Amino acid sequence: MRGNVPNLGGLSGLEVTAGGTLFIAISDRGYMFTGRLERDDDGRLTAARALTMDPLLDPDGAPLTRKTFDAEGLSLTPERRIVVSFEQLPRVWVYDAPGRTPEALTQRGDFPPLPYNGALESVAVDAAGRIFTLPEDHLTEAGRIPVWSQRDGRWDEVTTLPALDDGFLPAEAAFGPDGKLYLLERAFTRLSFRTRVRRFDLSAPGDHDAEVLLTTAPGQHDNLEGLSVWRDGEGTTRLTMVADDNYLWIQRSEVVEYTLPGAAPLASKAKTP
Repeated sequence: MRGNVPNLGGLSGLEVTAGGTLFIAISDRGYMFTGRLERDDDGRLTAARALTMDPLLDPDGAPLTRKTFDAEGLSLTPERRIVVSFEQLPRVWVYDAPGRTPEALTQRGDFPPLPYNGALESVAVDAAGRIFTLPEDHLTEAGRIPVWSQRDGRWDEVTTLPALDDGFLPAEAAFGPDGKLYLLERAFTRLSFRTRVRRFDLSAPGDHDAEVLLTTAPGQHDNLEGLSVWRDGEGTTRLTMVADDNYLWIQRSEVVEYTLPGAAPLASKAKTP
């Protein structure tokens, strides 16, 4: 990721738009970026360039402070509103556009007590516009990952996902064009990161037909935290991910992309809980 904009780094959320040519990203230092994805004639990603930067504002219109700027999850509604989840102080806000004042969708007490640095790491919006969020480092009493969704102004646990107890923790979630939930997970081992992507059909019982789509070797990528799942003009599903460099020179703020075999069907609005 490159760009002549200030404060570029710490990217923890990503959404790809305009058929794979534009993106929106957020930083866990409280900034929102927009930019362009460059591709070769075969559609392969060649570069990512940030073009604009706006500070994230709170519902009163003030820029976020060090205590409140830990933005982690990013998703777009069908109306192209920008949904952001925050980790250290758990909350979900929705912005009409970069630089705008958000609407708060949560309030104190909506979620059980969560770890200070392990709360709402992920947010995802399905084809019907329903917003889902899940924590980085919190399990139910049954040892599963809780998934909360807003219904009638309340956040309820609508389902749980299997946790594999192997060092991977959720970093981001996104609904794909097939209506399934894709979960980006990461593990830190021996001074390097590993990445895993799992896919779930939330309409299926039990473990939701869980599938492991991708597991990388240590150090193959940097600290991948943002995920966008989308379909290109050829019907191919693409997983585009961005790494959080933590504003450290030894890390990379890279964007990587994988394709899945076969064309993904369009999502059904009745599939998720």
